[in-house]
Amino acid sequence: MYELGMFGGSFNPLHLGHVNNIIEASTMCEKLYVVLSYSNNRNEINHKERYKWLKLITKDLPSCRSN
Repeated sequence: MYELGMFGGSFNPLHLGHVNNIIEASTMCEKLYVVLSYSNNRNEINHKERYKWLKLITKDLPSCRSN
């Protein structure tokens, strides 16, 4: 098992493939950082909304911590 892990993406939109990969990654490490990337220059879903989605799906994963 790894001590630290990172899973990043724009999650625009967040879909089941992302969710499954985040869950799998969380089982492989003690602490998983899920990184949301965004740009103000793209036509995308608001990053604050995508952040809320990520917090919601990771709240019960013990290795994921939200800020």
